[in-house]
Amino acid sequence: MTCVVPSEYKNAQTFTTLIVTPKKNYLSSKFLNQTMHSDNKSSATNRLVTGGGKGNLNSTALKTYPMFCPSFKEQEKIASFLTSVDTKIEQLTKKEALLSSYKNGVMQKIFSGEIRFKADDGNEFCDWEWKYGNEIFETITNKNHNSDLPVLAITQEYGAIPRDMINYQISVTDKSVATYKVVEIGDFIISLRSFQGGIEYSNYKGICSPAYIILRPHIEVDDRFYKLYLKTDNYIKQLNKNIEGIRDGKMISFKQFSEIILPFPSIEEQTKIANFLSSIDSKMEQVQKQLNYIKEFKKALLQQMFV
Repeated sequence: MTCVVPSEYKNAQTFTTLIVTPKKNYLSSKFLNQTMHSDNKSSATNRLVTGGGKGNLNSTALKTYPMFCPSFKEQEKIASFLTSVDTKIEQLTKKEALLSSYKNGVMQKIFSGEIRFKADDGNEFCDWEWKYGNEIFETITNKNHNSDLPVLAITQEYGAIPRDMINYQISVTDKSVATYKVVEIGDFIISLRSFQGGIEYSNYKGICSPAYIILRPHIEVDDRFYKLYLKTDNYIKQLNKNIEGIRDGKMISFKQFSEIILPFPSIEEQTKIANFLSSIDSKMEQVQKQLNYIKEFKKALLQQMFV
């Protein structure tokens, strides 16, 4: 990792670092920093690292570092352009963080009842009911399949998702897959990690390990409402209160899930809430796509410039 020391930190002290001062009007500090962050030059730098453990880069080794060095004027132009790209990345990263913080804050207010929605005609919705888990969901154990469905990984980050979409390396045999349960689109899954990350949701039809508990609404609901609620910090706290004594590697039972009461607004208000929060998700996805694009753009640019 390299960085350019801002002018306001001139004469500051630092430890366990290698300080390099480029020759004035010959090598630009910002250009050097951008160069060393490219994949090609990072690999070259890593080959110079000496010592065990984390290792370190010393001045003797650095003298053998291969350096692409155009004119100073061109260095400044390149560094200025790449710095503007970095600024855009920083802006998008902050925007993504702000949207995430806003969503978390507004979700907390919605699910606590502090924020309420109104019907299309302007009237208030009725007060929320509260129902036990088994009054809304039932367990599903359908093993009727011919093993041609995708095997789903149950993850905290992506929910239930085909393993080959996330490069999931654990292999299964035809014999073991025969005992797997069928998961339909819209099902919820209690995983071994639900006490940490809540209940997962599936946007895919597939099969999953019989170790998981599959939940399916048996009354009319908007799936998206519960997809959001069953991942909230408050619900996860309720899960942990109800399974006190259970530790890593132990499954939450359907009985324990059923003992926790869940909010049950009218289906119209569930949909209003889901639509509102989904609109924030859409904005976050757009920002994430922009961020990924510009990061890949810079990476490709660095590879072409610093071969």
